[in-house]
Order: sequence, then structure tokens, then C-alpha cells
Amino acid sequence: MHRAIDLWLTGATDSVTVAISLAADAVGLTEHRAQARADVERAVDALRQLGVASGVATVATEYPLAMAWPGGKLLTGFIDLLALTNDAAMVIDFKSDAPVDGPLSVAYPHYAGQLRLYGELLRTAGVVGSRELRLGLLLTASGEVRWL
Repeated sequence: MHRAIDLWLTGATDSVTVAISLAADAVGLTEHRAQARADVERAVDALRQLGVASGVATVATEYPLAMAWPGGKLLTGFIDLLALTNDAAMVIDFKSDAPVDGPLSVAYPHYAGQLRLYGELLRTAGVVGSRELRLGLLLTASGEVRWL
């Protein structure tokens, strides 16, 4: 699912069907293709509604992050989607989990913490600048984006 969205977002193909087929073939997915297609279609619709796919935003998928962590450790991660416009920096992680009712911070506390860390890393690196920082989960099972 992530790879199909990536192929579509980066313009490798403008066809959701082709993106799903390429991604599924690459990972050997032979079952649940209809479910994957529905998830990707909902995600694409949500991203279109956000204006991410309109060419207004600069998008990066699987955006790598790293930061020194207490105790001499290195904290690393990958943002599923970083979309930058003149006014906003949107960090969106894709989740195929069955949606849980409630605000993101209550329904998905682990993911909320992860998003906050991503935001901190992006601010520290100077990526956000004066833009509004928006942190959200795109729930592919419903096509809903929940923001912190």
C-alpha cells in the first residue's frame, strides 16, 4: 500500500490501478489486492482533498530523519509523506489499522508521540521554518486524516 501511494504521489504513474499492480508485484502480494486497491484509492482521494496532489506542494515520501538522543544513541525514522507548501509543512503517516474512535492523541497515543518527534526533528533541522506544522495520520481503511 505504501509503495503504491508513493508511486502515485511521485508521478511514476498517474494510474492508481497501475501503482497497485506494480507495488503488489514487487512484494509478491497475490491475495488481498482488492482490499489494497480500496485502501490506496481512499488514501489518494484524501490526499487530493488536502491539495497534496495538485502540484502546489513539494512532496517527499519515506523522508529520512535522524537526531542525537540522550545516552549517545541515534534516533532515526522515516516520514511516510512530507508535503511542503509556502504556508504549511504536513507530516502524514499512513496507517491501515482499523479506525479507532476518538482524537488522534487518545486513539493512537504511540503514533501521536511518533508524529510529535517527527515534528521536533523537522523543526530542529530547519525544514519547517515559518510554516505551520501539521501532523496527521491518514487512515486508509476509512480515508480519514486525523490531525494532532
